[in-house]
Amino acid sequence: MAARKPKPEPTLFCTAAPPFNKAAADLVLRSSDNVDFHVRRAILAEASPVFEDMLSLPQPPSASSSSAAGSPVVALTEPARTLDALLRLCYPIADPPLASPEDVCNTLEAARKYLMDGPAHTLAAHFAAHAARDPLHLYALACARGWAPEMRVAARASLAHPLPDGRTLPSTPHLDTLSASAYLRLQAYHRACRRVAVALHCYGAPPGAAQRVYFARRARKDAGHLAPWCGEYVERAREALALRPCGATVLAPELAHAFLVEAGAKLPLHERTRMLFDLVHFNAEYAQSVDRAVDEVQLEVYIP
Repeated sequence: MAARKPKPEPTLFCTAAPPFNKAAADLVLRSSDNVDFHVRRAILAEASPVFEDMLSLPQPPSASSSSAAGSPVVALTEPARTLDALLRLCYPIADPPLASPEDVCNTLEAARKYLMDGPAHTLAAHFAAHAARDPLHLYALACARGWAPEMRVAARASLAHPLPDGRTLPSTPHLDTLSASAYLRLQAYHRACRRVAVALHCYGAPPGAAQRVYFARRARKDAGHLAPWCGEYVERAREALALRPCGATVLAPELAHAFLVEAGAKLPLHERTRMLFDLVHFNAEYAQSVDRAVDEVQLEVYIP
């Protein structure tokens, strides 16, 4: 007599953490890892036209598509971690922490899938914040998803960091997902930004002008009057901009401090004080000019 096949174990479902566990909810969203989120249709419909259209359709009664409480169940493809973050952005409660770049991108992907404009806008800001801290990681994640705007956000943020040249690539797992062509395009973008940042020339303003210094991409004969130290400082700034072509490089305290210590030592006290005052204003305009120049450079994006 053939042995009986063991019965398959029943699928176990668990309930999500508050506030997605309330009995007053009238809909259950089931994650891909079998976590049930008890939500209110009205909130979901306001947040997402996709859900609004879906919930407007008549749902045939079926025991397999209802929760123990009798609410209809909608099975989704997102895991519980992503759904929890997404729904917290829809509900009038505190935003989720979104501690990792992967959390941000997974949740942003879901927000766009369900056409949730409000959460997507918030998540785009989280993306930019993470990109400022770890631009290569966010660039790789954006490339993997074919997100052109986010590729450019991450590439722009990467200008504040020296770009690894291939001999000094950081040993980080996310770079394994980045194609050679995407990295080469990022290198080309950095080179173009370095060219325009380093090529800026500074000039003294005409007599009577409110602005004492201005910048342009080409040398001019009517350079106006500038303090002797300006040219020397710009040369030092160009060395730093060749590695990090962005306005934040010019504003870095270490650049101005090193220059003030060395150049100021040759000047009497009253001239050092004046140079410090002028350098603050000079740097502010210089940084803005660098940012304006590199903002005109576009990262080339290829999405197959």
